Amino acid sequence: MKRLILVRHAKSSWSEPGMRDFDRPLNERGMKDAPAMGRFLAGFDWRMESLLSSPALRAQTTARALREELPAPLPPLELLPELYGAESARMLRVLKALPEDCSCVGLVAHNPGITDFLNGLCSERIGNVPTCGMAVIHLEIGQWNEIRPGSGSLELFQVPREL
Repeated sequence: MKRLILVRHAKSSWSEPGMRDFDRPLNERGMKDAPAMGRFLAGFDWRMESLLSSPALRAQTTARALREELPAPLPPLELLPELYGAESARMLRVLKALPEDCSCVGLVAHNPGITDFLNGLCSERIGNVPTCGMAVIHLEIGQWNEIRPGSGSLELFQVPREL
C-alpha cells in the first residue's frame, strides 16, 4: 500500500504584471493557507518520506511551509523541474520512478495538472482543486512503478477555507 498527498500551490500574487510566471510569490492569503494546511496534515499519523515540488517560487514556498509544520523527522524536499506545468502523464512518470521503500509521498504542483491527475488516478471526481487544496490518495500497489490511472481511491480532500 502507498499513499500520495497531492497539493496545489497556495494562492499566488499577480501584483507585478511583468513578472515571469515561474517567479510569482505567494500572496498574503497563500502565506497563511500553506502553513495552516501543513498543521492540518500534521494531525494525521501519515509520515511523508519524501516531498516533491515544482521549482516555481509559489510551489516551492508552499512545499516549504507545509513541510515546516510536519513533525520530525521532516521529509526531504526535492524540487523537480519536470513538475512545473506538468500534465498527468508527467506526474505519473515522476511517481513511477520513486524508490520502493517510500510509502508516503507528497507532491506540490500546479493546475490544471493536479486536478487532471487526481481525477485520472481516482474514480471520485473533483471539479477543481483550488489553491492549496489537498487530496490524500490511497493506492493499493506494492511498488510505485505499478501506479496507473484508476489505481487510487480518495481518502481525504481538504481545502483551506474549510479548516
